[in-house]
Amino acid sequence: MKKGLIITLLLACCTLNATSSYAATKENGFFQKFKKNQVKQIRIEKQKEEQSIDDINNNLLTPNESPGILTDPNKTKRYYDSVRDTRKNSSKKELKKEELIEKAPLKLPARIHEDSVTTHINSVEMSTSEIFSKEEIKAFKSLVEGQEVTAEDLNNLVALINQQYREKNVLTARAYLVADSLADGVLKIELMEARIGKVYVEGNRFNRKWFLKRMVSKRDGKILDIKSLEDDLVQFNKNARSVQLSAKLKPGETYGTTDVVLKADEKFPYHFIASYDSFGRDTTGLMRGGLMLTTDSFLGFQDRLTGAINMARSSTTPFVDYNFPINRKGTRVGFTYMYGNNHVTSGQYRDFKLRANTHIFSGYITHPIKDTEKFSLNFNTSANIKLSTASVYDIKYSNYKDYNIAVGLGGRYNFKKSVLFASVYSTNGIIEDGMRDFSNFFTKMNADGYYIHYLPKGIIATVRVGGQYSPNNISYIEQYQIGGISSVRGYTESLLLAPKSYFASVELLFPIPFLPETVRNPFDREQRFRLRDAVKFATFFDHGAVYAYHVPTGSINFLASVGAGLRFAISKYITARFYVGMPLMNCSVYRQSSARLHFDLVVSPF
Repeated sequence: MKKGLIITLLLACCTLNATSSYAATKENGFFQKFKKNQVKQIRIEKQKEEQSIDDINNNLLTPNESPGILTDPNKTKRYYDSVRDTRKNSSKKELKKEELIEKAPLKLPARIHEDSVTTHINSVEMSTSEIFSKEEIKAFKSLVEGQEVTAEDLNNLVALINQQYREKNVLTARAYLVADSLADGVLKIELMEARIGKVYVEGNRFNRKWFLKRMVSKRDGKILDIKSLEDDLVQFNKNARSVQLSAKLKPGETYGTTDVVLKADEKFPYHFIASYDSFGRDTTGLMRGGLMLTTDSFLGFQDRLTGAINMARSSTTPFVDYNFPINRKGTRVGFTYMYGNNHVTSGQYRDFKLRANTHIFSGYITHPIKDTEKFSLNFNTSANIKLSTASVYDIKYSNYKDYNIAVGLGGRYNFKKSVLFASVYSTNGIIEDGMRDFSNFFTKMNADGYYIHYLPKGIIATVRVGGQYSPNNISYIEQYQIGGISSVRGYTESLLLAPKSYFASVELLFPIPFLPETVRNPFDREQRFRLRDAVKFATFFDHGAVYAYHVPTGSINFLASVGAGLRFAISKYITARFYVGMPLMNCSVYRQSSARLHFDLVVSPF
């Protein structure tokens, strides 16, 4: 029984975890001449914020996750971008919704000049409007119909209508008096509401024109609403990678139309990452090498393709992910495939020819519920299939088929001097045991959090927690693992696993006082590199525990460690971590050394 348990644990260690504005006026021939319309060109660009020199190198703040495919291959960059954004000072305050108030009835301003010349208005004719309702048009007409009016009154009426356009944030519409009107006391007012003529795209190389046009809600022939156009651009720029959109307006080919020119400011959309670390397992190879290539717009519509592979002595784990947007709000659909081929080639069980193969297929949807400078919340759901087989002496030992659906939330909250990342998700599914012709339903809940607090004198405190709860006796392919860089340092990777597990980690990062604050950049003599900001000394305390199904919990279920290390961030393209963890308990039980080195080097040149 004990031997079978050990074999099961070894097989589990071989298994992957799935995670994953045109305005126009015309000549007024009644009392005064309006100036001939001059076409105004308006450029809408998202304001770029200058980031002041920061005392904190945020590349140091990526969480202690094993880079590569075993978690989320883009997690390191996502965390860097998120933390960097939290340190920016926004020059624009977030707009709040105005309170609903009862508006006073419209009325013309009192006359400033007395005019003996008046005209009786029998009726008012106004052209069709897509901005004002029938009730609003009726209200405008009622101000002068059946009344004796002066030229000042009529000018005030036109000004009032234009003011209402502005209050509706429609800057590309104007009202004007039709020349030679007032025949038989009929006042004619033309409402010129600029329409979109054509939409052009300039500067695009990696993103297709049809896609960029689709990101703007206004189409040919529609009323031009600058506020709506600006909102579309801001929304796109928030979700897009390696491209930012701006827009300018120019006169259209047809009278009363405005053409929209979208300008794409693109960056190279391909990214390469190479990693080397000690996050492997003793039985299949402690040292690992990883390669990852990703593109932000594979077919030209912000569809992202990622391919990666991690390799150790007797472990190969390729990974591929493809996802694409389905609307302007940031909702994406994606598919992931992961494969793991592991063979135990070291340790006392190497002669048992222990092998494990795992296939993981996932289809998922992500949707941003809220995304502001201060707070973001995302919805995630996925359907997953996991196929896992293991053999001993080339004889199949286990054959699991796992079908499940996961639903969860993830988000970020910025405090004054800190930032919190958190996620929680629930998984429900069925696991079939092909060897025993048995299946059972399972449910589990996972949660994790990562908190960063900026202390005086360049000191940073981080807290990480994570865990899983399941009331069911689930197989090892759905159990939660602790031990190693991602949870409790000082122990081997994924040392313990169980249906119910948790870990907590506290880490302090200090600047090294004897290092020079800046040094000369060898590649640019006029620029100095902030050395003290790029290197931090770290101390930590980690703790974790597992709770087996219907098995009494004892001291052997707990792990704890302390340690220290160095974190380097030459830039966001070159980072390295070195930790020495010292286990505080159960070293002899699990045959752990008195200290263990964890290190990794991640290079992403582009």
